Amino acid sequence: MELPSFAPFPPPNLKKEIVPEAWEMCIDAWILLAQGHLLLTRDAFSLKVSQDPSVVEFLSSYVEDNARHLDSSVDSKSILLKRSCYLLVHRCLTELKRRPPPFVAWQFLSDLCILYAKSPSLNTLLQDVWQSEDLGSKFQKHKSSLTHNLENAASKQEQSDLGMTLERTAALLKSCPDYGQFLMLGSDFIDALSALYDRAEPFLRKRTVVLSYRCFSALMHSSKPKFSMLLDHLYALKSSKKQHSLLSALCSSTPFVRMLRDQITGADAVRGEKLIRELSTLEGTGTLPPKRNKAARGRADKGKGVQRDEYGHGAFDGGVHVHKMSLVTQVQDLFPDLGSAFVIKLLDEYDDDIEQVTAHLLDESLPPHLQSLDRSETMYVSLPLQK
Repeated sequence: MELPSFAPFPPPNLKKEIVPEAWEMCIDAWILLAQGHLLLTRDAFSLKVSQDPSVVEFLSSYVEDNARHLDSSVDSKSILLKRSCYLLVHRCLTELKRRPPPFVAWQFLSDLCILYAKSPSLNTLLQDVWQSEDLGSKFQKHKSSLTHNLENAASKQEQSDLGMTLERTAALLKSCPDYGQFLMLGSDFIDALSALYDRAEPFLRKRTVVLSYRCFSALMHSSKPKFSMLLDHLYALKSSKKQHSLLSALCSSTPFVRMLRDQITGADAVRGEKLIRELSTLEGTGTLPPKRNKAARGRADKGKGVQRDEYGHGAFDGGVHVHKMSLVTQVQDLFPDLGSAFVIKLLDEYDDDIEQVTAHLLDESLPPHLQSLDRSETMYVSLPLQK
């Protein structure tokens, strides 16, 4: 019996018109169809996809819509559909002799990285796709367009639109370091990013810092690290005499300098030794305060009856030290979507070490008991009245 075709995943304006009972029937049908396709043999699956365009159309629409409107639902059917769609995309990208063109487009791959950021197989999958499809040559137009937008975004609306593009770019960078190396070839892209930082609205400045961190990380963590290229870019950025530059923000609000010290070796380490020392002086000029070790926290807590939950996080009683709230503000400067209560739990977990908090947020490597929390949770602090 031949499997029927998929109906496309509806856009938000149509989805909200579907009553819950009908929507659940749609989910059930998609799950049944997806699992049926997953059971096909390699040859049968390849033939089905080549003859039935609804498979690619459904998966494209599902990934696009769900990447734009991330759903934190733990509903078992939604989770099963999400997993099944990833497995179908994986089969399309690894088993077909000719990959579907929509699946190797920048828009789809960036959305895939947003939706399945925590998938352990995503990095390997994208590395294989990048190299076998020679995406570097296919993405030249995309890179030119992105660089042009970085150079020319002036109005608030233009910068808002660019911010959404940078968010998608950062997602693809995290899962595909080869893409980062591609963007960093030549100086046009990083120069445009640095120039944008100088004139950008505050919200966009934060995204340029995250994007630059991802790009430099890609030069260190890809299959073939490019430390020489990395140092060239750093020396060029350092030549800027501006006090509040992209480079200073990168060094002061992310663990970049520490990561560079740990990763660079050999002749590149010798060449970059002086530069790294100079960049180290910037580590304490921005959002990263001196580290607090566990012993210090123990002395501070001793005898004060501090209540902590099962993971050692402080209980919220409405009274938060001014220093603690200043750390919360510094983390939220780089991650404005995080709620204050969630940030405090991160600070408790990592002993008020903002460098560690920032690193784990950027790398999405929080432990499971933190990943499962509501990131938007906010606490309300009652300040004492002045007499």
